[in-house]
Amino acid sequence: MSSEFVPEYKLGLFAYESLYKADSSDYHADNKYRITPGLAKDADKTSTADPTQVLDDTGETVYDFFDDMGIGSIPFGAAVALLDHANDIKDFNNATVNDGNNAFYPRNVLFNKYFNKRNICVITPNAIMSNANSTNAATAAAAATAGDTVVGGTVTSQDYDGAYSSDYGALPGFSVDTTNILPQFANNVLTDETGNIVLAVRAMSSGYQGIHFIVVQRSGLSLYGSKLDETTNQYVDLDSAEEDPSVATLSEYWTTYTPTSGNYPTYTDDEGNKANKTTYVNLNKQLTSDISARASGLAGVIKSYNSNLDTYHFEWLVENNKVTFADEQLEADMKSYCSTKRSNTVDSAFDTWKDNWKSYAEALEVQEQSRDITWEAADGRGTTGNGDGLGWLLPESVVAGFNDPSVRENNALWEKGGACYYED
Repeated sequence: MSSEFVPEYKLGLFAYESLYKADSSDYHADNKYRITPGLAKDADKTSTADPTQVLDDTGETVYDFFDDMGIGSIPFGAAVALLDHANDIKDFNNATVNDGNNAFYPRNVLFNKYFNKRNICVITPNAIMSNANSTNAATAAAAATAGDTVVGGTVTSQDYDGAYSSDYGALPGFSVDTTNILPQFANNVLTDETGNIVLAVRAMSSGYQGIHFIVVQRSGLSLYGSKLDETTNQYVDLDSAEEDPSVATLSEYWTTYTPTSGNYPTYTDDEGNKANKTTYVNLNKQLTSDISARASGLAGVIKSYNSNLDTYHFEWLVENNKVTFADEQLEADMKSYCSTKRSNTVDSAFDTWKDNWKSYAEALEVQEQSRDITWEAADGRGTTGNGDGLGWLLPESVVAGFNDPSVRENNALWEKGGACYYED
């Protein structure tokens, strides 16, 4: 993937493809490490976690950190509530709340709690506490079981997952069975109109911020593509090109030819006519100028991917007697230089990736500690925070009381020292 993408986008996708998404083919299982350089390694830089690459305050490896943390989730109800409260900046009496501090605006409380997350997430058909006034009975009932836990006027824990709503689950975006791809979720997660799982991540790099909703149109770990199994309503990887000739193989998908070229990948349709396959070049049926730009751009990336390509050219010329040396020692030194140069490039790139993964893990660790969420693997790894679900974020109870002064009246949460209280 292009290096200009921010870590949350790039590394988050790599973690999804290599750690969180279920292996659906032997090719996926055998090659998934190839798209996560620096996340894990052994002496040959191939698979197992590097025991020296640890997070400073926990002692666990970066690989284990991501493996234990798992993929995040955002309840669909959070988006509904965000829309419902988008313009709420004063209460029902048109008075400012908490001296007009915008941190208490419902939209900001909801965004910070559910969307302001830098780990890769999926969208679940869940309702949240702030959907309690929904006109749909199923959603209102689900919302009543979600949200803050309040004991004796004190928020003792916050819920970040929400509760399943059959109303949301019946929406078209949740109709494809995704449990074979993400078995860690009991219900289907949101997909686009073609069945691709929608991933969400909050980018927070300098000068480039915002929440992104993205899909993987074609996984680098899907050799022959995937297809919807109408019997199971699940997308499954094809095991051969013959299973569905209309689907481009991985090499065909990344063709640099345009559809007008005689070398562009084609297949024979049901009527016996030759038809073009869908590839990166013609995805979404771009204009002719866009197709040409995508093809030439891809060709440029391929040509420039290896900065040491000239060393291979040199060795080929020597091996095929296109270049000869009168000085044997000079020839040996040149060959050694080529080998060393390539090795140094690989080591440098690997160390850069490893540092990037660690920096990303440390950012996520701070995020989870601020939310005070605890996750724990079977062997005890991965624990962080106190696990009481409080953290530093304002509780969602703010939203419930913001528009209704009667909720705030004689409510310990809104009084001095309460979780919803603010004073200059």
